[in-house]
Amino acid sequence: MLLHKPFIVILTTAFILLGSLHAQNFDYTYTSYKVLPESRIELQGTTNINEFNCYTLELVPEVSALVLPAPKSQSILLKNSTVKIKVKSLECGKEAINRDLKKTLKGDDYPEILIGLNQINFEEDKSNKITINASLEVAGTTKPANLNLTGEFDSKDSIYYIEGKYKIRLTDFNIEPPQPLFGLIKVHDDIVISFDLALKHDNNTADLAPVLSKEMYE
Repeated sequence: MLLHKPFIVILTTAFILLGSLHAQNFDYTYTSYKVLPESRIELQGTTNINEFNCYTLELVPEVSALVLPAPKSQSILLKNSTVKIKVKSLECGKEAINRDLKKTLKGDDYPEILIGLNQINFEEDKSNKITINASLEVAGTTKPANLNLTGEFDSKDSIYYIEGKYKIRLTDFNIEPPQPLFGLIKVHDDIVISFDLALKHDNNTADLAPVLSKEMYE
């Protein structure tokens, strides 16, 4: 059962702990989180005749980062942190659509969609809303992206749940929307990337948000 408590309360406490480790030099601290099997990223799109959903069968098993709490702000800075989506693992329900999607995303030349995480910003009202300043690389073209997500923490199992959606245009990434079946089907330019991630801290690294005492949730 998820405890719907302000996400920032947990992370802010952890950042204070992390910051105390390197308060003098503001060094980055290494941390790593396992991407649990229930995690899911989907590409959702439409055509002139129907809708389609393509989900990841295989996510990179962990997300790691060098972390630095930003002084006097409700944010943290990240270095070397990337979420990777393997193009060949996207499953759309039909082999023909899988093949067309891989071709559209230039999967042979660019086998991964890369989401580089640069900074996490928290709402001032201490809600569970977060904004991640990121970069999104699709088919070899990189664009900045601001991901508006929500985060929740399951204190019992020490799992972080992060979800949200982000809309892109294929043409912004130099991708021509495909028109299979000799143009009878026309894929629309807008694609929505849907995130539903479950992350668990790797105990061999510094924890961004250590399990807090029960009293802090009451």
